[in-house]
Amino acid sequence: MRQISVSEAAIEYVNAYNSHDRSRLRAGYADDFVVTNPLWEGTKGPEETTDTIEAVWNALTGARFHLKNLIVSGETAVLEMLFEWDDPRDQQTKRFAVVDIFTVEDGKLASLRAYHDTSNMSRWLEEMGAELDL
Repeated sequence: MRQISVSEAAIEYVNAYNSHDRSRLRAGYADDFVVTNPLWEGTKGPEETTDTIEAVWNALTGARFHLKNLIVSGETAVLEMLFEWDDPRDQQTKRFAVVDIFTVEDGKLASLRAYHDTSNMSRWLEEMGAELDL
């Protein structure tokens, strides 16, 4: 079986996220995957990350990424994206910019450093009753 490339692994992450399929999302992470995100202190492993993303999906209707740019250098992928969700309270699409930097090893996501303004995201998750321990 052919090992997927760094760009394919990054694009699959976006597609898996947008599918809201927990198994598909988790399948893209290496067993020792580690993520650093400004929403929480410290790091999270693959199961905690998948749990957190699932809670976001449950709280923010239609949560999705739009990939704007993808830059690959060696085993690193930089994704410039727009995060969006559909707020049922006012029928408006909410959005903010995100930059994710992935390291890919053996066709799996090994690490992620996420960069975004957390003020709106934290507020939205709280307002929408997300079951998260951030």
